[in-house]
Amino acid sequence: MKHSFVLSSAVFGLALIVSAVLIFFSYEYYCEISDWKRSQANKFGAAERQYTEIQETLEFLNKSNLNRFNQLIDKRFFVSNNILSVEEQRLEMFNNLQKQLSQFPLFTADYTVSETKLYSIQGIEIDERFKIYETEFTLNLTLLHEEDLLNLIENLAKLNGLITLKNCDIQRLQDKIAIHDVSKANIKAICVLAWYVMR
Repeated sequence: MKHSFVLSSAVFGLALIVSAVLIFFSYEYYCEISDWKRSQANKFGAAERQYTEIQETLEFLNKSNLNRFNQLIDKRFFVSNNILSVEEQRLEMFNNLQKQLSQFPLFTADYTVSETKLYSIQGIEIDERFKIYETEFTLNLTLLHEEDLLNLIENLAKLNGLITLKNCDIQRLQDKIAIHDVSKANIKAICVLAWYVMR
């Protein structure tokens, strides 16, 4: 009888130890599963936010705007941090500007350039992740025909970035234009253009 009591106590003790071990490992497993579920929930939340942002962007860029958007990418209006800095792109643009001015039949061509500054659109809040930079340049030109000026502005609009004509003041230098005399400038033009890029 004493022998069976000891045996029963030993079995009961062993059962308690096994139960304790099972409870401990079950709790550890439960903690790991809980941590994994939290981690997955966080990843899912981040993916969901990113998906929502992409959906909002796609809604904004409907099909009618998508072609224009792609054109602006091709013109390098949108600058990625790992491609070119704004300063490098500005330098490239002005090298191209000088090249364009040298290729047109202009009598004189001078220009002044403003500082590149952050551009804000009045009444519109732009996401701080997107920064638009503006540089104004003023062209002082003397030329033979208005057509030369139009061709120059058209060519400048093809340069990288977004270039817009803000204003252009054109004056005739002579009362009478001598059609066959191409040795004198007939027109003076002062044009202000703006160059924009978005980072």
